[in-house]
Amino acid sequence: MALAGSDLLVVQKQTGGNEIRSLTITDLGTFLGTDQVINFKGTADMTVAGDEPVAADRVNGNLFINSAPDAGQFAWSGGTNPYTGTVQPSAQAIWVTTVGWQVTNNNTGDIGVVSVDGSEPIQVDSSEPDKPIVSILTASTTRRGSAQLATNTDVENGTPDRVVTADQLYTTNQAIGNAGGGSVTGVTGTAPIVITGDASVTPRVTITAANTTEAGSCVYQDVAEIKVAEDGKAATPAYVDTFYLIKNFASLDPA
Repeated sequence: MALAGSDLLVVQKQTGGNEIRSLTITDLGTFLGTDQVINFKGTADMTVAGDEPVAADRVNGNLFINSAPDAGQFAWSGGTNPYTGTVQPSAQAIWVTTVGWQVTNNNTGDIGVVSVDGSEPIQVDSSEPDKPIVSILTASTTRRGSAQLATNTDVENGTPDRVVTADQLYTTNQAIGNAGGGSVTGVTGTAPIVITGDASVTPRVTITAANTTEAGSCVYQDVAEIKVAEDGKAATPAYVDTFYLIKNFASLDPA
């Protein structure tokens, strides 16, 4: 339901005994001198004269919030009849063209949101304090943030910067399992390695014995005794040195 000019608001005087008074909508409109909406412009310390907004920001309806941590004397002097007196933390000062700064002190100090900040991945653009823009950074390998889910086509094509879903990962795992689970699917050998049994399920890997024509595994001959007729074991240098003469006698130590 729209307000009528005779409807009443309740206000508290900021001078004298801080009396509670009534104010008609018509009188409020006359006081403000315009139908322009109130524009929140930010915060400033109202107890510091140097923090008073510049002339360009003294537009009818522009509203500022006191950022001073403690109550103090209102130090802004712009206008023909600005507010004079004590200003509380978080008080509101609105510029009225006909008189200057008009202040409303808040008994509770609770005036709602006066600024918005963000921590990564949330970021806030406060270049316009009355219309902050909140956004979220894109996720990467080094920071958290927003991400886009992958489609099945993205998975097939390996599209970068997409996040797979649980069902897509399940489908991939099933495909790997059906293809052998990523394990060895067959074993082959090159002589002297020999593969027996089922090469894709339970392969048995062996090596053939060495002989005079083919490479393979062998057993060394023990140097404890000479085995003249042994032809299935390999002679080590120590065995040769113990039981046989070297070809070049000149390499022997002198007598």
